Amino acid sequence: MVNQWSGEAECVCDAGYLSIDGLPCQSICDVQHNFCFNDGKCDIIPGKGAICRCRVGENWWYRGEHCEEYVSEPLVVGIAIASVAGFLLVAGGIIFFLARTLREQYD
Repeated sequence: MVNQWSGEAECVCDAGYLSIDGLPCQSICDVQHNFCFNDGKCDIIPGKGAICRCRVGENWWYRGEHCEEYVSEPLVVGIAIASVAGFLLVAGGIIFFLARTLREQYD
């Protein structure tokens, strides 16, 4: 591609590829060996770029753009239970204070 300002030709790589020191375009997966963490597999999707396909186990998996986050089923279940318990606690507190306020109004 020709640079509009300098008039010189430049190497422009497709998404997921890059040129280092003016060399021909190479896959990011080949150039950056640590692009995906935790044994994720780097793939090039034409027109989209480089993506990481993360490892998955029976009750655990990695997620994130570069497979950097570990998630396990017990962790998800624990967070869900804690969220429901927290919601019930807050809702119970609101109902308690509303009932008390209404009782004081009518007494």
